Amino acid sequence: MQKTVIDHLLARGVAVLMVDPFTPRNEPEGICANLNGDTFVKYATRGGNDVAAALKVLKATLGVDPNRIFLQGYS
Repeated sequence: MQKTVIDHLLARGVAVLMVDPFTPRNEPEGICANLNGDTFVKYATRGGNDVAAALKVLKATLGVDPNRIFLQGYS
């Protein structure tokens, strides 16, 4: 589904930045198996930090209007 949405946006001239929170952290299968009451805050905070970093990159990218950025996530 993600590829279809990305292709649709790109075909209409919309820039796309895809954030992969798992592969760079050597978690290619995700974190669901490790999610529990003790790890929830860690993973939720980490995701928020990833979003903040992505916004910072987008706002600093030439040709990107910082007032026209939207976020879309998948679970």
